Amino acid sequence: MWGHAFSVGRASAAVVMPGAMAAALMAGASTTAADGKTFTRKQVEQHTTPETGIYVTYKESVYDITEFVANHPGGTDKIMMAAGKAIDPYWRIYQQHTNSATPSELLAAMKIGELDKSEAPTVVDESDPYSSDPERHPGLLFHNTKPANAELPPALAMQDWVTPADLWFIRHHHPVPEVKGAEYALKANGLGIDTVKEEGFGADSLKGGLKLSLDGLKERFEPTEVTTTIQCGGNRRGGFNHIAKTSGIAWQFGAISTAVWKGVLLREVLEEAGLTSPKVAEKMGVKHIIFKAIDGLQVPTTSSSSSSSSSSSSSSAANRS
Repeated sequence: MWGHAFSVGRASAAVVMPGAMAAALMAGASTTAADGKTFTRKQVEQHTTPETGIYVTYKESVYDITEFVANHPGGTDKIMMAAGKAIDPYWRIYQQHTNSATPSELLAAMKIGELDKSEAPTVVDESDPYSSDPERHPGLLFHNTKPANAELPPALAMQDWVTPADLWFIRHHHPVPEVKGAEYALKANGLGIDTVKEEGFGADSLKGGLKLSLDGLKERFEPTEVTTTIQCGGNRRGGFNHIAKTSGIAWQFGAISTAVWKGVLLREVLEEAGLTSPKVAEKMGVKHIIFKAIDGLQVPTTSSSSSSSSSSSSSSAANRS
């Protein structure tokens, strides 16, 4: 899934500091700089406390930020989320770090070495059904990784009104399907759906329904934007565990996200397929719309239903903008 919680616009404070303060921090940090030293990622991961030293990586370099942590303008809790890891994913979200020279100058003064270029790359086991899953943001709180179930951490919950895509909470039961736009097909069939549609604009003749390619959806319909918040039904379940053990993922309060979604309205696709109004659908005996996902999951069908399915892509006609 993609998503986000809420924000009060504090992100811009992350790199704003008086010139004197920046100069002092740079002067204090420069004493730790060392040239020629190499680290493996495993070694960096061992440095996450003031006692061991707090290391981070950026691109191919390693930095000791121990003395800087307490002075981080964005707060100690946020910078510590990257302790022992790469800060690159965080800077991609908080782009004020790259819109100003100050953060890079501060970081350069804390450099202590480089990542070991001879370190063996991560080997992907292609027999693992989860091997093609997308890379996830390390700042998320993971309850599982296979399948991935993760939530927005409290430290980032108030950063943005619309959640950055990388920080959307994740609720999965299976591996993420691989999407190939050129092979995408959205199909609609069932009660009340026209039996034949003319070819053109990506719509193919399909006995018993309508079939649209990705280009067909884009060319036939006007996109619509909707801003909405989505929450997992188990959000805050973990808060009940001190009363009695609950069943399921012990979510805190981060299984909720907000996005601006952009795509084709389902209503318009159904109208194109022949269900021109609720009254027509009722006359045809349609009581439910059933979705069949690309990974094969579906709600059991009944005799009084129409269905919408997709192949080689997501199960919805709408995508997050």
